[in-house]
Order: sequence, then structure tokens, then C-alpha cells
Amino acid sequence: MLPLRSHYQIIWLLASGRSSREVSQITSYSLSWIYELVWGYNRIGPESLGDKRHEHPGGKTLLDDIQQAQLWQVLQSPPPDGGLWNGQKVADWISELLGYSVSRQRGWEQLKE
Repeated sequence: MLPLRSHYQIIWLLASGRSSREVSQITSYSLSWIYELVWGYNRIGPESLGDKRHEHPGGKTLLDDIQQAQLWQVLQSPPPDGGLWNGQKVADWISELLGYSVSRQRGWEQLKE
């Protein structure tokens, strides 16, 4: 709720005749963010104000549920070259499954899950 209140304060200060620079000093928001708020408010209206991050579902997951279950099953056994599973080995397995290269970091993230 705090960003919405702050955004309305910025619009109100500007509508009251304050300069963008003054509003920036009062609210501690950057000039570029103030310009972006005004741009959205002028084109869309009050619906453009506030924190909209929770409305975005995020990106597609690397593995679907079936692939995730396959990975879990594979991880129950030692890797083909012996030793322990690590990010690179998991990335290599996922790359083979998906048909494109997956980074060691993504392999590590899947291993931790």
C-alpha cells in the first residue's frame, strides 16, 4: 500500500505546481521514476499507480511436472560417471532431455529443488 500512497503524493505534488526536481527531493524518488509515473498516469490514469509486481506470474519453469519427476528418479541413483551429482551433471542430463544447452547454474538450481 505504501507505493500507491507515495505515487498519489507525487501526482498531487506535481498537480499542485511543484517541479519534478522539488518532488524528487521531497519524496526521494528519482526523476526518471517520477517521469515514468507521470507518463503512465497521463496515458492510463490512476490504474497505472501502485506496485504491480504481484500481478505478474513469472517465467515458465525449466521442467514440467513429469520432467521434474524424471529428474528426481534419476537423482536416486549415482550419476553415470560415478561420484556425486553436481550442477554440471544435472545440467548435462537436463540438456539431453530438453534438446538444448542448460547452464551449470540452472542444473544446480534444479538439484537444490
